[in-house]
Amino acid sequence: MARDSQASAGYWEIVQDALADLVRIMLVRCYDADNYPILHNHCRNLRGQVWLCAFPNLFITIAPAEWKFPRPYCLNPYVYCIFASAYFMSLHMYYVVRTIWLFLANQWGHKFFIVLEWCMKTEYQGRGTPHWHIAAWVVPYGLLQLLAGRTGTAIMSAFVKFMASVFACEIDVQTGNGRLNYINGYVSKDHDAVDVGLGEYVQKNAMSSWLAAYRLLSKSTPCLPEVAIRMAQLSEFERSYSHVLLFPPQPADMVDFEGRQRNFSTRMYGIFSQEQKEITDGDNALTENFLTWHRTREFDATSETILFRGGRHQQRQKVTLVVACRYWYELTDGFWGQLVITQLPHVSAADILPHSVQHLLSMRNFAGMLEYLGQADINGSLFVYELEQHISKWMIKWIRSLQ
Repeated sequence: MARDSQASAGYWEIVQDALADLVRIMLVRCYDADNYPILHNHCRNLRGQVWLCAFPNLFITIAPAEWKFPRPYCLNPYVYCIFASAYFMSLHMYYVVRTIWLFLANQWGHKFFIVLEWCMKTEYQGRGTPHWHIAAWVVPYGLLQLLAGRTGTAIMSAFVKFMASVFACEIDVQTGNGRLNYINGYVSKDHDAVDVGLGEYVQKNAMSSWLAAYRLLSKSTPCLPEVAIRMAQLSEFERSYSHVLLFPPQPADMVDFEGRQRNFSTRMYGIFSQEQKEITDGDNALTENFLTWHRTREFDATSETILFRGGRHQQRQKVTLVVACRYWYELTDGFWGQLVITQLPHVSAADILPHSVQHLLSMRNFAGMLEYLGQADINGSLFVYELEQHISKWMIKWIRSLQ
C-alpha cells in the first residue's frame, strides 16, 4: 500500500528506477537513425556528448500566482468566499497547466523544440499554492542554452517570455548537464512523508500529545490547494512512459526450478530463459538481454504467464515501455550478479556462473561475468563482444589509476 502512495518513499524509489531505465532507452535511441532520425541527427552535432540527450536536458518550473493567473468566468460567484475560490482555483490551475503542457509536448513539436519524453511533478509552495516541475527530453531547433532563463531577470529567452505570457506566472527554465541529480532532488522530496521519528516528541513540555500524534500521522500541513487536488484524486506525478517492476534475481538462485518460482520476477526469468534456448537451438545469435526483453512483457498472476505490453517499433505512437529495476549496492558481488543477469544476453543462469576459474565465494558473480565475457565468440553474441571490449578498457584505466 505504501508503495502505491505518492506520499511514501517507496513510490519515489520506483520513479527513480523507472527514470534510470528511461535514460538507457534514450541512449539507445540516440544511435537509432531509422526510428529516431531527428534525435540521431541532433546527437551528431554534440561532438560525442550523447549523454546530454540521454538524460533529461530541459527543466521547467511553473510557479503561478493566484492573483495573476487567468481566472475562469464561473469563479465570479466565489470571489468573496476565500476558501471556495482557493479550492476552485487550485483545480483550475492544475488542469490549465496540464493541458497546455500536453499541447506543447505533442509529437510534432512547435517553434522551440520537439518533446520526446517528459515527467511532471506537482508541489506546493509555502503559502499552499501549487507549482509544477517538468523534466523533459527535447530536441531543440537551435542551441539548447538559448531556451534557459528566468522571469524577473535582465535577460530572458524567447521561450521564457512565451511561457510567462501564457501562464501569467513566474517561469524558470534550466538546461541539463548530462546528469539525473536535478530531477532526483525533486522526485525524492516526499521521502520525509513516511520517514518519521520520535525524537522531537519525547521531550517534556514540547507540545500537546494530540498535536504530536497528528503530526506523526500526517507529517505535513496541507493547505486548501493541496486538499483540493488530493480530494479530486489527481496524480501529483505524471509522465509520458509506462513502467513495470522488476526485482533482479541472483544467478545462483535461478539455476534450479524451485528458485525460479519464488516471485513474479523469477518466473519471468524462467520464461525468458526458455525463449533464449529456443533461439540458440535454431542457430541464431542472442540479441536481447533480460531487461530489454522484460520491457515489452509483464507477468499475469491470473494465468501465471506473460502478457505483451506492446512492440518496440510502436513506441512512437504509444507510451514508452520501461522497467523499474533496482540493483543492490554497487560494491557488493550481489550487484554484479544482478547486473549480469539483466544486462548480458545469455541462455541460462548457469552460463554466467564460474566453471573453470578459481575464485572466492564472495566474488562468484564477478568471476562468472569475466569468464562468460571471455567466451563471447562461442556465445555468438555481438553485444557481449562489444561489452567485453568496453569493460576491458575500463578495467585498464582503473588499474592505471591505482599505480
